[in-house]
Amino acid sequence: MSGHNTIGGAAKELPDFPTEIMFKAVFRNNAATIHVIREIMEEKGIDAEISLRESKKATFVSYTVTAVFPSEEVLQETCRALSLVDGFFTLF
Repeated sequence: MSGHNTIGGAAKELPDFPTEIMFKAVFRNNAATIHVIREIMEEKGIDAEISLRESKKATFVSYTVTAVFPSEEVLQETCRALSLVDGFFTLF
């Protein structure tokens, strides 16, 4: 089922769910963060592929998350949960 989502006044076409989504989340460098991200994904019932890359000075870590999300609600809940993790910087 496709829908429209208005962001900044422009209509954005939503994909049909379930669908594979890839996004990046940036956090301050903390060894525990990857475990917290995996726990969130498991709690949501999402089997995710997660890769990471440190910034040049190792201050931040960018996590690329690729997974099939069953619904827009689960995707939004997952992103919301990630944004609450200690050291969260941005999500795109």
